[in-house]
Amino acid sequence: MCSNHSDPTDSQASNEQTLGQLDNSFWQFSLALYAKPEAANFCLRLQDQHNMQVNLLLYSIWLTFEGCILEPSLIKQNSQLQNWLTQIIPSIRYARKQVGEKSKQDPLYKQLKACELTAEQQAQAQLFSLKKHTFKPKGTESKALNVNFESLLKQNLSLFWQAFSVSSEKNLMPELINEFSEWMIIHCQRKITDKSNH
Repeated sequence: MCSNHSDPTDSQASNEQTLGQLDNSFWQFSLALYAKPEAANFCLRLQDQHNMQVNLLLYSIWLTFEGCILEPSLIKQNSQLQNWLTQIIPSIRYARKQVGEKSKQDPLYKQLKACELTAEQQAQAQLFSLKKHTFKPKGTESKALNVNFESLLKQNLSLFWQAFSVSSEKNLMPELINEFSEWMIIHCQRKITDKSNH
């Protein structure tokens, strides 16, 4: 039998490891990008108008900054991640919206909003762990990144759309994604340049 008493040092180390996994570079990237009103607006419009999963959209963009190609099969084959993306997060979001119809000042609404954010952070931690299995094309670790960013971003967004959009819309990627792509290229050029110079 296992003892019910654990070493406090082990527990603290485990908690620190969990926090480290949750507060990763992908999560920090998402918070920074979503803090830009234009980016948040694009994400919410794609979510509301085309039923897009914002966390996967952000993951596709983050992988571009990392010089990696999105591999949808890694996401689709991960049943635990799929549960977070298709069941847990949408359920919490639905409950939040239902409560918010009466008042967004309702304490329950605020609690559900915080719960939804925590659930998204859990899902993003699992997405972050998949990055080590993704493919990085040649040249993305050099100054060529500045040249290749546009084509890689469009490739990743196209892969994202084909893999995760509803079947009736797969043949035509919405102009909204193209507009978001152009916005990313124009407004994030400084970050790309900074990264390529390191």
